[in-house]
Amino acid sequence: MSGYMGAFLKVNLSEKSIKKEPLKRDLTEKFIGGKGFAAKILFDEVKANIDPLSPENLLLFMTGPLTGTKCPSTRIAIVTKSPLTNAFNDSYVGGFIGPELKFAGYDGLIIKGRGENPVLLYIKDEDVDILNAGNLWGKNNFETERHIKKIYGKDHRVACIGRAGEKLVKYASINTEYYRQAGRGGVGAVMGSKNLKAIVIKGSNKVEVDNPELLDKSSKKVLERLRSSEWSKTLTKTGTATSVPFSSSNSLLPTRNFQSGTFEEAEKISGEHAKENLWDKNEACFNCPIACGHIGRVRSGEFSGSEVGGPEYETCAMLGSNCGLSDLNALAHINMLCDDLGLDTISTGNVIAFAMECYERGILSTHDLDGIDAKWGDPTAMIALITKIAEREGIGNLLAEGVKRASKAIGGGSEKFAMHVKGLEMPGWGVRGAPSMGLHYATCTSGASHERAWMIGYDLGFTNAPDGRKLERYSIADKADVVKYVQDLNSMRDSLVLCDFVFSAIDTSLCLQLLNAVTGFNLSEEEYTRTGERIWNLTKCFNLREGLDKKDDSLPSRLFDEPLPAGEAKGRKIDRKEFELALSNYYGVRGWDENGVPTKEKLIELRIDFNL
Repeated sequence: MSGYMGAFLKVNLSEKSIKKEPLKRDLTEKFIGGKGFAAKILFDEVKANIDPLSPENLLLFMTGPLTGTKCPSTRIAIVTKSPLTNAFNDSYVGGFIGPELKFAGYDGLIIKGRGENPVLLYIKDEDVDILNAGNLWGKNNFETERHIKKIYGKDHRVACIGRAGEKLVKYASINTEYYRQAGRGGVGAVMGSKNLKAIVIKGSNKVEVDNPELLDKSSKKVLERLRSSEWSKTLTKTGTATSVPFSSSNSLLPTRNFQSGTFEEAEKISGEHAKENLWDKNEACFNCPIACGHIGRVRSGEFSGSEVGGPEYETCAMLGSNCGLSDLNALAHINMLCDDLGLDTISTGNVIAFAMECYERGILSTHDLDGIDAKWGDPTAMIALITKIAEREGIGNLLAEGVKRASKAIGGGSEKFAMHVKGLEMPGWGVRGAPSMGLHYATCTSGASHERAWMIGYDLGFTNAPDGRKLERYSIADKADVVKYVQDLNSMRDSLVLCDFVFSAIDTSLCLQLLNAVTGFNLSEEEYTRTGERIWNLTKCFNLREGLDKKDDSLPSRLFDEPLPAGEAKGRKIDRKEFELALSNYYGVRGWDENGVPTKEKLIELRIDFNL
């Protein structure tokens, strides 16, 4: 099959079994790749209500048809049942490991079971082995990857976990290329639960495509658009952190645990400031001209010498403004610490800000916090909390469970400012100044994820609705169709698997042209978007089977009850009645019933076999 290698690699660590499983054409036509493949496999092969940290859970590494081709398509989908949410969870990482898995001859890697002892999975084309990794257990990410590359060579690609993954922190990440992370939802904890320390991959195959001439022509269009895009140029120069001042000026930047959307010192943690004071060079993923990654080091002061990739926007927002921290050097060091330990910087910043507010309100004392004076903006306190979280020591053992579980245990009214959806901590975009983003967070099947549908442009008027209408910023009920549209479209992006930044520079017709050139599918635009809808609905069915329902399609109390105190959107909050109307409208445009369950007619239309 053009665009595919024709096989999955299935590894059962409990049984120490390794086998190739043929890729079926029906799966490629209905689910494309990446997220789509993972959604179908997870739904079919993971029994309902299992513990996400049990051997029965699957950890999936899935490529897409565009992976490893001339098109800049470098990411890999890492999918599992989340230990944070007990729901479908998809996380993505760029670099080189996605193409390398494809070059090794596999469209995906399916991991089940648990190693009796710490293990390393070695993959070199047909040569696959489960090796002892006892000498690596206890090491953090940077040392682990350096050690592996010293043994196998720098041309081998590595995905590994640090101490946080080993300790089953429920928002532990998987790292690759030192500074790239699949962070969201605890994929690193699932890898740790399997006693799997690292995966090492080297491939020597080539991806065969159906129409090389059309792919070459289409890929050149992609490159032209990327090189002419002002956003791509900005990413190259000042990275995603260039959005920090923009976000603050529009009341969207989480500040002191989302109490505000405006940070008075936003410029100090911006991409422009990092460019001048931190970064040394750019870093690109496989076959990508943007080179949005920035590698730098702290050049002076207490944290001098700390090397870091970033900080990216989300890290600046969640470990910076959301914790009241404006010291860029300290932020860079904390970013480095999280990467090395293997902690998602979004969830970590959210959890620490929650603990800081509990401390500010007197709900937690220094005694409760193991002597830590958790004041806003104090890097010493943040470093101490991060270290305890990664090792599950003292208060860190509770905070390692995530903000939803921590708030339930702490009580004292803290649930009202526990900023999560479905248990997944909210990322670095506030929603009182952009309410359609709130509707997306509430309905997103993985929880509060900014990547499954970034709605900010529609709220701020940069982007019109698909039917051409311009949307009013603070309305919400009339945006349900747009939220559905973007979610479905992004399901296809994540199944191809395309980087967000590449995807933002091209349109649906060019995506479709790339897919058809590689696979020979000859899909129409209607079939393309319908496939994205099928994939989104299947993840919804997975969640329904796991017990998530309408009550989980909501937002933190703070967003409904507390108006923004300052900034462009001062006085704004999410109106509960309008939100309920928007949610009802969303269910309607999706073809779901009033409780958010896909109707029988919709499932038949999408060819999904599911009975609740």
